[in-house]
Formats: sequence, structure tokens, C-alpha cells
Amino acid sequence: MKSKTLQLIARYQTILEQDEQNPEMGMEQAPQEGQAPAPEMPPEEPQDTIPLSSPAEIEYIMHVVLAAMMPPPSGPDHITLQNVLDLLKRPDNIKKIQASGQTAKDLYKSKVLPIILPAQQEQDIRDNLDQMS
Repeated sequence: MKSKTLQLIARYQTILEQDEQNPEMGMEQAPQEGQAPAPEMPPEEPQDTIPLSSPAEIEYIMHVVLAAMMPPPSGPDHITLQNVLDLLKRPDNIKKIQASGQTAKDLYKSKVLPIILPAQQEQDIRDNLDQMS
């Protein structure tokens, strides 16, 4: 005689196979004779997981940081950008970013963007003033 766990697994496997063969029936299918009704599945709780950062995000941020460093910033901005660049060049960069509880996008928004945005806005103002004169 099979254990209860193996019987339960076999029963759910057959239900899944039936669902794959006939997807419109779904879980609303009545239990067959000799089978107990399937227990209600608890509603899925929202997970507090952090979405993964992709290698493309990492590479994009690295290019932005390099571009931001072209006219070298000074002081704490330079140190911040250098630290971010060092982090991005590490082979385990995604794991390190995830370990800090944020995504690569969050890192970009919190560390890089505040440094490059004012410089970009100053350039836009200069461009506008040049056009006016």
C-alpha cells in the first residue's frame, strides 16, 4: 500500500495532466468516484521578494556611470560614482546588489541619477541660453 503522501502526489499529478489536456475544465472538475474532493487551495499571499536585476541593467548603469565620470566630478560625487562602478564591475554584481535589498534600477535611481541629473539640467539650461542669444 502506498503512503498517503504518494497517493496525494499521484492524485494531483493526474489532475494536472487532465488540466493540461483540457484547460477549459480547470479545477472546477467534479471528483471522480472513489476520490475525495480536492481541498481548497489557499489564496496566494503577495511575496516580499525583490525582482532580479538583469545583466543588461548592470551594463547600462555601468555605461551611464562612465559617461557621468567623463568630466570628472569631484568630492563625494566622484567617490560615489567610483564605488558604484567598482560594484558593477564585480562578477557577482547582481548578487551584491540584491543583498543590499534593492534592484539595479533602485541603485541607479538612488546613487547615480542624483549626481548626473543636475549636470544634465545645467547643460540643458546652457543650451537654452545659447539658443536665445
